[in-house]
Amino acid sequence: MRTTSLLRVAVLILSLPLCPPTQGVDKASTVRLGIMPTFDEGGDPFGAVFSQHFTMMLFRDLDQRRLVTPVLLNPGAVYTPSSDEWISDYGQQAGVDEVLVTALEKTEMPKTGSWTIGVRSELVEIATGKRSAAWTESAAIEKRNAVLDYGIDLYAHDVAFVDPSKSFEKQPLGKRARNIADAIAEGVPPRITLPPTHVAEAPEGSGSCAINFKISYSSKHAASHAYTAIINGKDESLGIRDGVLPLTVNSGPLVIQAMVQDAPYKLPKQPVYQANTNVRCSAAHDLILDIGAAGEALLKWQ
Repeated sequence: MRTTSLLRVAVLILSLPLCPPTQGVDKASTVRLGIMPTFDEGGDPFGAVFSQHFTMMLFRDLDQRRLVTPVLLNPGAVYTPSSDEWISDYGQQAGVDEVLVTALEKTEMPKTGSWTIGVRSELVEIATGKRSAAWTESAAIEKRNAVLDYGIDLYAHDVAFVDPSKSFEKQPLGKRARNIADAIAEGVPPRITLPPTHVAEAPEGSGSCAINFKISYSSKHAASHAYTAIINGKDESLGIRDGVLPLTVNSGPLVIQAMVQDAPYKLPKQPVYQANTNVRCSAAHDLILDIGAAGEALLKWQ
């Protein structure tokens, strides 16, 4: 896929509505489960958009499970589902116990009948590198519905957005993605073998506070000045000044989606970064998405 097409796909993803993060269910102690971006290994025209939305669907679904605290991870563009050493090293930096690795497989396209979309999943224990047995969840879709209803060709140089505000989840592809994500999220807790050791944070209340968000490249001693930022589903990009985005946020869950336009030369960045944290206004300071030399990113409070 061409670089220009990837950028347009990312813009399209960020233009779609994102459901606000939920408060989740009551959790006493949990396993911190990293959610790797769903890897598009099938190469289908809809793969990039499907994968980005699917990652967020999994995150929202898993946030409703008692056993886990989901953490959106950003391993960079060099990541693949088989990168055992990279997954282990990055997972340790992110402070997660286990990682959910998912991959969108090549769509099965028989000459007659429905097509089949499948997503393969594995759990990886960070401390040991042990992988669970892989399992695949799938959904059937009619050939005529296996397209994005935006009037776009992801491989074309010029992309026309016929209806960019239409939610992905309302399309046939989005509905199948939702079914698959639900099935995977349901299958994750029984496959986790680690004991829940992290005490869930108690909600602080309903207050709000001012914070500053920015994107940095500590390995390059640089910061981003041109990026798109979606905060809890709202485009806040117009508020960016000299690379800093002042925000007024509520205590509780915070989900950030960001697309960087001015990354350092040849940095293997992701088309879209998706990260989450919990705001505690009594201790809130600056929030930084720090992107490393391999395009990997960690969300940090300072």
